[in-house]
Amino acid sequence: MSTLFKWLRQILTALLILFVILLVGVWTLRHFARDDAAREARALMEQPVPAATGSNGYAWLAFIDHRIPEAGLEAALQAEVATFDAWQAGQGDRLLANSRSLTTGLADTGQFESPAAARYPERPGVDVPDTSCNLHDLDCLAQVRANAESVRAWLQADAERLVLAERSLAAEQIGDPFPPRIDAPLPGFRVWRLALNAAALQAVDGDVAGATVRACRLFETSRRFARQGPSLVAKLVPLALAEGAGGLVLSLQRENPGLVLPPDCASALVPVVVDDFQICDALRYEYRMNAALADQIDESLAGWHPGNTVQRLLLHDGELQQLWMAEGFAPACRDDFRAKVAAGEVPPLSRPAVDQDQLRCYAAVVNCMLVAMSQPAYADYWERLLDHAAKQRLLIAAIAYTAGTLPEAEVAAAAASPGYALQRHADGWSLDLRHPRPDQEEGYLVRAGMPPPLVPET
Repeated sequence: MSTLFKWLRQILTALLILFVILLVGVWTLRHFARDDAAREARALMEQPVPAATGSNGYAWLAFIDHRIPEAGLEAALQAEVATFDAWQAGQGDRLLANSRSLTTGLADTGQFESPAAARYPERPGVDVPDTSCNLHDLDCLAQVRANAESVRAWLQADAERLVLAERSLAAEQIGDPFPPRIDAPLPGFRVWRLALNAAALQAVDGDVAGATVRACRLFETSRRFARQGPSLVAKLVPLALAEGAGGLVLSLQRENPGLVLPPDCASALVPVVVDDFQICDALRYEYRMNAALADQIDESLAGWHPGNTVQRLLLHDGELQQLWMAEGFAPACRDDFRAKVAAGEVPPLSRPAVDQDQLRCYAAVVNCMLVAMSQPAYADYWERLLDHAAKQRLLIAAIAYTAGTLPEAEVAAAAASPGYALQRHADGWSLDLRHPRPDQEEGYLVRAGMPPPLVPET
């Protein structure tokens, strides 16, 4: 027995020595990982983002599936946010309870239960016909004309949601009241599709002038919402609507030569500014989501459970995850990056700040893996934003040309985007995109009509 105890003591001593060596090594790596460059990057990503002001249309989108009296919308939204905040207080424990969260950050943690869903009646669902326009369809007018009765039946059946869509689009902003979290509810952006189809149907039914005003307002609103969007989703969805709305304005001009653009179109057709498509503030939102997740897991590991202690001491450090995420995102917020973007160059954002080939990864290997897996997901967003900027420039120039306010010789300069080649065709112009959809792989073609005599400037 004494021999056995001796061997056990030696084994335990060896394990303890190994643990201490690992602990010293890991914490030494953590010390050097928290360098000035990483802290500077985190400070850059944590800078506050200016909030949009004015009337907020978020509530109209948040409750598209429930019948809530207008007078109770604001209170319902406040209750929704308060309940979500309370539910988030236990999110770290829920994530930790599922082992998948340690390697993917995605766990079966249950769903947020909306108090509005429990209190208010549900609005009946309505099937969206395949014949209707998507937000980004360039020639929505022709599609609705070919399928007018099915689109009309859909709009009539879903008239309540159409009203909500119009109310949200009449607001000055779509300000998200929920904190940046990976599982925060998303508003019902899809309802905007109703408004685009309704504007096209208005033209098909003969009110071309009214439809033009409506389409221009959609174009202006969607461009404004995209500029204000705090997150990548909140930018990309309005940009898709801008593509469809701008295409509708152009179709109305093309099919109605001599149609004078109404005053409502002036603000919709202002030149594209590259700063509207910078990605820094949206990445600050993404950073805050990831930083909150890291804090939640840190909190759940704070107890003295042996497994939690080992993870906290050797495998997981939420602050390092925040620093590494910030290092990956911070270049997009620096002046040299912005200058390259303005010149049409797309600096890489797909390379994570840390991966398993670097020694410092083992200062917090779980967090290192999370960062290495999540960073490449942001690689193509920047290209999509630049594509939208190029598409908007071309649409605005084509509208002005078709309306007779821009000579053909000046279209190329007006539609020019650094890094994009513009080609002239018999019926319009096209450009090659960096990140095209499957239906745009052969180039983004914008068909223009024959303009009336050039309208002189006044």
